[in-house]
Amino acid sequence: MSRTTVIELGEALCAAKCAALVRDLRLFDPTTVIDPRASVVRDRLLSYAVELGFLKDGRRVPTAKLGAVKPYAELLVQQRAVLDEDPIGFAWLLRSLDALHPVLVGSLLAEEALFPRNDFSLASQLYSDSLVFSFFSKRAVELAKGPRVLEVGAGTGGTARELLKDAGVHEYVFTELSPLLLAQAQKTLVDPRLRFQVLDLDARTWDVVSGFDVALALNVLHLSQDVSSALAHLHSVLRPGGTLLLGEVSRPEPGKTFPFMDFTFGLLPSFHEKGRLLDVPTWHGLLAQAGFHEVTFWPLDRGEGSPVNFGGLYVARKDWL
Repeated sequence: MSRTTVIELGEALCAAKCAALVRDLRLFDPTTVIDPRASVVRDRLLSYAVELGFLKDGRRVPTAKLGAVKPYAELLVQQRAVLDEDPIGFAWLLRSLDALHPVLVGSLLAEEALFPRNDFSLASQLYSDSLVFSFFSKRAVELAKGPRVLEVGAGTGGTARELLKDAGVHEYVFTELSPLLLAQAQKTLVDPRLRFQVLDLDARTWDVVSGFDVALALNVLHLSQDVSSALAHLHSVLRPGGTLLLGEVSRPEPGKTFPFMDFTFGLLPSFHEKGRLLDVPTWHGLLAQAGFHEVTFWPLDRGEGSPVNFGGLYVARKDWL
């Protein structure tokens, strides 16, 4: 099964869920009451409905397309084979889409819907095992070479686990923004080369030693309130000639709804309060501004040579001088 097929079904499921919510909750009606914490999600759904042709005239008038979309449940039954091709990716997407209704009406907090009882395992598996988003970790593992490694926002340790199979790695500093995630990683990763610590991306100074051969930051820097400062910190902790592996998702089309993020991690108020998805040219500019050179970009595309991409992995070097 191709990555393109999986993405196409994911988009169809997002569209079907959007149509059902807009119709059943009458989101186009300005008198409809939703949870204030979900106002951004509501606005994203309405924008997506306009982009898909379900609404017109300022997001308020339903069209015939709204009632002609294949039902969400029917898609799940008919596309079982595709769902089974990427069980982790679709488990995360379906959990998120099923949470939209209760989050909008305020019967369930987004944090509890996506991470029930503080269980982050499915979100962590998304980036290590899903057909689409494992791209970042797998490519980073292929490219990360050096005895001293720093990982920023290491999650529950999927990438670290693979990199530590290399006997050439002598020291691995595993940092995480969330103390909960860090505690989980410490339970499952046992290796004398590991050192664990909580890291505040937005701290004025990072309490991290320097001289690393490789620094990894996979889908985490968009959570920083000052990306330029975070990149400057990463530049400072690398040895001369060291390598930064920066993985970031980007909106395929600036200004357009990005359902794979807006209706998954985008359910979280913190995603909009702190995070922002930057486009590829902006990341290139910020890397150059931070002092990185020789930037190589590996795009996460739809597969099969499609020009549409969702960001990718930036491999950037620190000068020897």
